[in-house]
Amino acid sequence: MPKVSRIQKFSSLIHKKKGLLKCVFSTLIFQVFITILVVYFLHKNNLKILEKGKKSLLFLIPSFIIMLVLIYFMVSVKMPFYRRFILFIVFSILEGIILHLATKYVSNEVILSALLSTISIFSTFVVIGFILVYFGIDINWIGLILFFVLLGIIITRIVFYFVPPTENKKRLITSLSIFLFSVYILYDTNNILLKYQDTGIDCVRGALDYYLDILNLFLNLLDRGG
Repeated sequence: MPKVSRIQKFSSLIHKKKGLLKCVFSTLIFQVFITILVVYFLHKNNLKILEKGKKSLLFLIPSFIIMLVLIYFMVSVKMPFYRRFILFIVFSILEGIILHLATKYVSNEVILSALLSTISIFSTFVVIGFILVYFGIDINWIGLILFFVLLGIIITRIVFYFVPPTENKKRLITSLSIFLFSVYILYDTNNILLKYQDTGIDCVRGALDYYLDILNLFLNLLDRGG
């Protein structure tokens, strides 16, 4: 029996995952578009209801809880694809409002720089993720490590909210966050190609994974100044 070459295995895998990849990337592009549309609308109309301060905080806390609930339903509850998609739209709208608050007082130059950097990092690490799979490298084992690093960053940022950090510490955490979500792109690409199936739930799960990577990359690049 002739030995199957690496490129034949990879081509076979991509052909097998073709439907899933189309679904993941089309869903991702649509949801990112929704978020950008919401940010643009809010910037254009300059709604005073979302000013910085207590009003913003009162919006952010329940929004965060709602988004966690939406994530749970999108990836864990049995339902038709179109319902997951609608929940994703609601999620994207909420993220758009939060993104508006984060960018409202930031210059267009910094926003554009952060956006271009996000696109560049995402594209690069997706390609690297495909290359890792081509060479048969499964990095699923790093998932737990990434989770604990993320947990550490979240705890540190909560501490920083009450105890303002030095500029160097702030930059360190921001740089670590950018690195973390870049590696998450590799991890998510690995999962999509090696673990996820061509189903509605895995399509939404994959698109959501990438969406959160992109959003967190952008916010941290924005915090760094582009």
